[in-house]
Amino acid sequence: MNTIPDLQLSQELQELYLENKEWRSEIDFLKDEHRFFTKLLNAEKLATIRHGKEQIEMIGTNLALLQQKIDDLENLTSKHQHLLESILSDNEKHIGLELIEQNAAISKEIKFLLASDRQIKKDLFSLVEGVKI
Repeated sequence: MNTIPDLQLSQELQELYLENKEWRSEIDFLKDEHRFFTKLLNAEKLATIRHGKEQIEMIGTNLALLQQKIDDLENLTSKHQHLLESILSDNEKHIGLELIEQNAAISKEIKFLLASDRQIKKDLFSLVEGVKI
């Protein structure tokens, strides 16, 4: 009888599922930040800065890249969540190594996007520090 390993596997899958839900929350945070940064970057006062034009363009490019990565990661975590749900609901589903690899890849990408977000925030802060309101 395999009840102990099945129970342990079920708990581990539930942990992965909860971790995935947390990632979805972090993606929502990144989307909100991106929306705020974009509005800030397009603000009239910021547009009048002549000396920071290259920096503004660089931040705009970084924001566009961040948005694409957020969208890609949102799709990936959604698929991952559905996969975990199907595994949890169907005891006969086979679990492969790709599930663990995908989980690790998502975790790594979330960390990268959060670091990118922090860098954009620092760049915007240094740009607006000199703006007189």
